[in-house]
Amino acid sequence: MRFVTLILALAAAAPLRAQDSAPSDAESPAVSRPRIGLVLSGGGARGAAHIGVLRVLEELHVPVDAIAGTSMGSIIGGLYAAGLTPDEIEQAIAGVAWGEAFKDRPPRSNSSYRRKQDDRDYLVSLQLGLRRDGFSYSRGLLQGQNLGLLLKQFAATAELIEDFDELPIPYRAVATDAVTGEAVVLSSGDLALAMRASMSVPGVFDPIEVDGRLLIDGGLSAQTPIGIARRMGVDLLIVVDLTEEEDVPAESINTPFTLLAHLMLTTVTRNAQAELGQLSANDILIEPRLDGYSSAAFDAAIDMIPPGEEAAHALAWRLRELSIPAEEYGARRAAIRRSLSDHVFVDRVIVLNDSRLGDDVVRERLGVEAGQDLKLERLHEGIDRIYGLGYFETVTYDLERRGGETVLVVRAKRKSWGPNYARFGVQLDSDFQGRSVFTLGTRLLFTEMNARGGELITDFQVGNRSMARAAFYQPLDRGLRWFVEPRAEVSRRTLDFYDFYDQSNNRIAEYQQDEYVGALDAGYVIGNWAELRAGYEYGRGNVLRRTGDPRFPSGSYRIGEAFASFETDTLDAWAFPNSGTFAGVKLRLVREALGSEQDADVVELNGSTTRSFENYTTTLWGRLATTDESPLDQTFHGVGGLFNLSGLAENQLIGSTAGMLGAGLRKRFGDLEATLQRKTYVGGTLETGGAWFDGDPITTESLVFSGSLYVAMDTVVGPFYLAWGHAEGGRDRLYLALGKTFHRL
Repeated sequence: MRFVTLILALAAAAPLRAQDSAPSDAESPAVSRPRIGLVLSGGGARGAAHIGVLRVLEELHVPVDAIAGTSMGSIIGGLYAAGLTPDEIEQAIAGVAWGEAFKDRPPRSNSSYRRKQDDRDYLVSLQLGLRRDGFSYSRGLLQGQNLGLLLKQFAATAELIEDFDELPIPYRAVATDAVTGEAVVLSSGDLALAMRASMSVPGVFDPIEVDGRLLIDGGLSAQTPIGIARRMGVDLLIVVDLTEEEDVPAESINTPFTLLAHLMLTTVTRNAQAELGQLSANDILIEPRLDGYSSAAFDAAIDMIPPGEEAAHALAWRLRELSIPAEEYGARRAAIRRSLSDHVFVDRVIVLNDSRLGDDVVRERLGVEAGQDLKLERLHEGIDRIYGLGYFETVTYDLERRGGETVLVVRAKRKSWGPNYARFGVQLDSDFQGRSVFTLGTRLLFTEMNARGGELITDFQVGNRSMARAAFYQPLDRGLRWFVEPRAEVSRRTLDFYDFYDQSNNRIAEYQQDEYVGALDAGYVIGNWAELRAGYEYGRGNVLRRTGDPRFPSGSYRIGEAFASFETDTLDAWAFPNSGTFAGVKLRLVREALGSEQDADVVELNGSTTRSFENYTTTLWGRLATTDESPLDQTFHGVGGLFNLSGLAENQLIGSTAGMLGAGLRKRFGDLEATLQRKTYVGGTLETGGAWFDGDPITTESLVFSGSLYVAMDTVVGPFYLAWGHAEGGRDRLYLALGKTFHRL
């Protein structure tokens, strides 16, 4: 997602530039002070150079009477107009986790537990809307939810100001009408929304609707809004132009994306040249040298501030002509600071929710009540919790003055391509020794079935492991805590068997297992981090030998059991977590009285914990499953496979009890907060475990020791692993896995 950059060629008669030399003698100061306008151009991450220019203006006591900005220039200019100092703006920019700002998902800790469970099956984040005439999607790759909240946080002190002329410094943001292509000057409304609209890159961010107009990045109509600033009643302009010289050879325009980027670049260049032609000899043009810095390099934005300072210092002799006495400038800045308000008492809370979800559900997740001082952090957490339900395109808020009251208005806008969705998954798993698994999956999700957030989920999977599943998840209260879930599933999978006593990796039999299961679950969700569940399952199964040793039994069986489970998930990501814990325990009571063919008690435990330091992540994980009886139909347990005794085949060791422990260390390549790059990892594991039948002693001698080395990558279709596993006895396996998660790592 690269912000459009410019190639500008200015005529020799252009106004004074940063690289021009200073006069030999100092100019005498003006008798009366002119009104000074500041123009900040677009430039993506390079816009951080504007902060350096502002810092020099403050050092030289140059007052600014009006500001007009485009794209990133609108953000820096808007924050300065709202009263923030250059140092405060730098601190705000430096504290941004840009990798999260340019995502639409809230922190996983604020996602509903239901949406966390979705992560485990379908790792392709693309979610298409389902319509009668086919699929649909949003008008941009991102809706800008996190970016919008970030801008709200930056501009919090100006939240109650609607007329931008009433800001400490009058301000204009520039956007482009997506329908007509005309420049749209934003002079009132919500400051954060105006800044957000000005940098809404088409195709990347969803357009912003303001007064019935769809607005996109202002750089397409007024990259350097000189004419707009001139109309704010100023006498001269200080213009900061951020140009990125970039030759675009024809052979590099070889995809639809590069063609679109080039067309945008051409459009921006032409309008910028036209704007710069309006400069007069009295205006000052500052052009920071940002060679080698990309407009998309937000993680290096702070490094672009010094070039802005250097460019402004090069024109200090000219800027000093505009300075005012230190005492007057200090009084001016003090008055600006006094005008800022960081204390807001909320008299009323209004929720505007256009989804089928009940307003009481939205209010419950918001967690902000009237009659209290507004705590911004708490409000944003509540907004994240609402957005984390997965039903809304955006969740925004405004503070408004109504009849002497301060009203918090929360707007939850349902997804324009919802409420029904399709999500896809792919899984490839091979050990290069004759075992390969390839499956394609689709989830059809029908949401907003009622005011309590009922959902119909249908899963279809084809390949080596086939499955069809339907479930109806129905929360029962406004807090979405209590729920019931009837479900039904038909599945087919292949079971590979190995000789228990042979240390080779040779498969001796292959069986096919079919199951038909119906169930009714009920449970309770604890916050966003845990779930209690209990239920009853009934069905039938069949195991059929396809090839190999006939010693393992074939035939049909009945399924009848009650279960209770508890699990907790505080991982910050599912595929490659950097912190958090996942743990689960499940008790299964298999009973003839419930429809089974025999009685058995089954206990299943698994868990992992992950911690990171710098670019390194450590993980400890383990699993244990045991039953008092273990027929080979539905209650045997196995170990083996990648990160589950990596030198063995999947479930190579089976028994009535099976378990393992592992420890892993991986190193990340690439900045954790990088906005664009996919993360790559290298790592290794140490593992031990085994499987035992009733009566077998569990001793250190019966344990199998194993380990692995791997390279992994976080791809758009899920995690990719290329690994080598080794187990004692000289057993080795190579693995290639795509779209499969190993949450223990």
